[in-house]
Amino acid sequence: MANNKKPRSRARRRFRSFLIFIEVVAMLLVVMGSYVWGKVSRINTLELDSSKLYINEEAAQRNLTGYINVALFGVDSRSGLLSDGTNSDTMIVASIDNNNKKVNMVSLYRDTYIDICNSYNSYTKANAAYAQGGPEGALSMLNKSMDLTLDKYITVDFGALIKVIDGLGGIDIEMTAEEAYWTDGYIAETALAAGMPIQGPEDQLPHQKGGTYHVNGIQATAFCRVRYTEGDDFKRTERQRYVLSVIFEKAKTMDMATLSDIADEVFPYVLTNMSLKEMISIGSAIISYDLGDSIGLPINKVTGYVGASGDCVIPTNWYEDVKYMHGVLFGDTSYNPSSVVQEMSNTMSGTSYTNEPTGDYSDSEYDSGYNSGYDPGYGSGTDSGSSSGGTSGSDSESGSGGSDGGTGDVTAPDPGTGTE
Repeated sequence: MANNKKPRSRARRRFRSFLIFIEVVAMLLVVMGSYVWGKVSRINTLELDSSKLYINEEAAQRNLTGYINVALFGVDSRSGLLSDGTNSDTMIVASIDNNNKKVNMVSLYRDTYIDICNSYNSYTKANAAYAQGGPEGALSMLNKSMDLTLDKYITVDFGALIKVIDGLGGIDIEMTAEEAYWTDGYIAETALAAGMPIQGPEDQLPHQKGGTYHVNGIQATAFCRVRYTEGDDFKRTERQRYVLSVIFEKAKTMDMATLSDIADEVFPYVLTNMSLKEMISIGSAIISYDLGDSIGLPINKVTGYVGASGDCVIPTNWYEDVKYMHGVLFGDTSYNPSSVVQEMSNTMSGTSYTNEPTGDYSDSEYDSGYNSGYDPGYGSGTDSGSSSGGTSGSDSESGSGGSDGGTGDVTAPDPGTGTE
């Protein structure tokens, strides 16, 4: 059938897909057990330069016993770069709550107009922080703007989940006719987002009927991203967990040689400063703990064009957003954000914007292939900025904000193709 269905690209969709990939990597670490030690060299490691890492002194005084906080970055690494010079189209703070055995997560929309802690381009789109400053730059942005003390990160390339499923020889999943219809419509976008071209008719579903399908990596990932069915996000989450369970069960039946081959394919798509021991510990938690609350920031927001930064998501009350975020991550509903956050909130809420581009700016110089990460499903979209127009609580359909500047010395392999 023709691919004329146009599902919207959402931060929450990318958030869930990225979470699944993190869980799959963790699953491989757990299933392979001690055997994985021989594969650790396949994972790219890059230690942080502490002199470049911003830590908010007010935030550093807090005592968050029982929490492990990790920044998760999904990068658009079609150039092969994982360490810098590429935009982070997914930015997630994962807080592992060992006290209550759950994982809470907050994602920052990639087009958020925010202080990226760069001396020559302070306020711009959030995804530029990784491109211009690497992991240190992105962590510094999150620490400063959210009153955090992050010093652990995992960066992945989006093509890895597809590689895992293809490495298993595909998986069998049950779909309703409605799910099959929408999965077929998501295949092209999924392949594009992963930087993997569609090979032809074989990547499309043979029909849109209910039943059991043997799917390859692109098809399974498209199934995970479907939103437009009965049950909406609740059903989508159920589908994603279902796919993860199928992957996990099939992986347990595979011999070590096959798992070794999958590790060889997937681990080069990972960059981190964490030790293998830390990754196994955190991976085990992600698999065994409940997924708690998850939100996207900013909650209070408008969209509009801000000079050379282009089409942005502009926070209108960042102070209250951060206050709410600390309640979600740490259960601290009485938290009062720092003076640094208050100052940033005042700056962002006073940002002037228009509903059309101004000057010579054009998004066309860099086209990541994604829509905006902005999702109006969170918050009220309160308009309180100094503006000349713009849209409150609507989609931001811009290209990527960060320039691909800098030089990265850690690369992901050529994603190649995902085949059944």
